[in-house]
Amino acid sequence: MNKHPLIKRMLWSCWILLIYIFGQEIPLPLVKYQSHIRSVVSEPIRAVISGSGMSNYSIFALGIGPMMIGLIVAAFAMQSKVLGLNRLPSKYNDRIQMIITILIALAQAYVSVRNFKLTRPGWETEWQVILVMVAGAMMIMWLCNMNAKLGLGGPMMIIMANVMVSLLRTVYNSRRLITGGLETWIIVIIGLVILVVVIISITLLMDRAEYRIPVIRLGINNQFVDKSYLPVKLSPAGGMPVMFAMAILSLPQYLFRYLAQAYPHNATFAWWNDNLVLSKTAGVITYIIILFLFSIAFALMNMDPEQLAEDYQKSGDYIPGFRPGRATAHYLRGVIVRFSIIGGIFITLIAGLPLIFAIDRPQYETLMMFPGNVMMAASFAILMLDQIDVILVHGKYDSIL
Repeated sequence: MNKHPLIKRMLWSCWILLIYIFGQEIPLPLVKYQSHIRSVVSEPIRAVISGSGMSNYSIFALGIGPMMIGLIVAAFAMQSKVLGLNRLPSKYNDRIQMIITILIALAQAYVSVRNFKLTRPGWETEWQVILVMVAGAMMIMWLCNMNAKLGLGGPMMIIMANVMVSLLRTVYNSRRLITGGLETWIIVIIGLVILVVVIISITLLMDRAEYRIPVIRLGINNQFVDKSYLPVKLSPAGGMPVMFAMAILSLPQYLFRYLAQAYPHNATFAWWNDNLVLSKTAGVITYIIILFLFSIAFALMNMDPEQLAEDYQKSGDYIPGFRPGRATAHYLRGVIVRFSIIGGIFITLIAGLPLIFAIDRPQYETLMMFPGNVMMAASFAILMLDQIDVILVHGKYDSIL
């Protein structure tokens, strides 16, 4: 008897997550375990990107970061009209993403290995460990692609698993920051529950609220003309800016760690290495700027105004009051940017602003990332529910072949 498509996808996702969890427990060869080591990236970012992979010195130490960076660069490159990459077949997108992922993984692995204690010092040992770490990053990329093809949640399932674990650890470890008895602890838990409910409610509102641009479609029946529209979400980028901002922020952290070690007497490199973290002003400001810019960039990537205008022009559809072509694209770009700014402000307030209270208080760094992680989890849950709805609706129709 055939299983329901939803059950099949759930089982595939479970298997993929089990493989990922198992891989996090496989230690890197030729590396001595150290109970205390200064991480290259900030602790909250490391928890989301690699889970326990780096702290366990596992083959999945690099986590999902290289793949996320490769995904961003490839997506923007394939939409670039300046480079002409937008005219390439879609299959080249995967190749570009893979090449970028390998390069990023090589660079991050090289910097990470310089901070490890190896069983046999020497460049041969270093490169053996680097190759294993890169292979682990590519294995994660393969798992993400398999989950997108066969499972639920797309390629972001693994990062959401890391986020959920990070949320639970934050709640559990917050007890060390609380001074007081059981009553104080209960009040804090109630406060966190209320905060979670509020963030989820606002995230759901921002995702479901939409501005409807009327569209005249010549190819449909006249009775449906008034019901035809282009929806623009109040937050067009969704929760993606938070997910990818962490991966992007890790790049300069790796860069300045390498430069600070290569040029130990350079005060500038040393300052950036020490301050480009989420418990310092420079790191918080950089993270907030990345969040806001990504809110606009992802909105324009999700709803490309030029592509929408071109599609309308080819199909004969149009927006009342605007000529097909450039005028339509200009109007759509303005609407999308305005709503992306609203979404960017919302994301910055939830995921970025709390980090101000962690400046010069590194013990609160992970706790102040809690609201942003909740928003990521809520956005992912919404996407997964939408995917489940599509699967359930599709399952109600019988094949005609």
